[in-house]
Amino acid sequence: MPDANQFGVWILVAIALMPALDTVLGWAGLKKSSNTTLSDQPIAIRLAEQFATREALAEVKVELKLLRRDLRQEIDSMENWLKLVNILGMPFLVAGVGISLAAFRYFRTSAR
Repeated sequence: MPDANQFGVWILVAIALMPALDTVLGWAGLKKSSNTTLSDQPIAIRLAEQFATREALAEVKVELKLLRRDLRQEIDSMENWLKLVNILGMPFLVAGVGISLAAFRYFRTSAR
């Protein structure tokens, strides 16, 4: 079974050969009208679009994977920063409240 790259190459070769085949059919008198070419046929267009869609889907999946990785790294970084702030911030907060309370009591009693 051919892989996706080989399939795409064959589609591109077939699309590239459509004008030549169209000319040969015109010589043989098998061409329907002068306005219609084989390259205008829906099957060639659908195959080309399907291959382009598969390639685009693969590219989007790769980009999405990279984006998820970058977002995970950012989330981990923020999580570590929050842990550091919580671990170091709480002792300073408790110390600040304690010093403020002690200063309030000191100045309240010295004012009497």
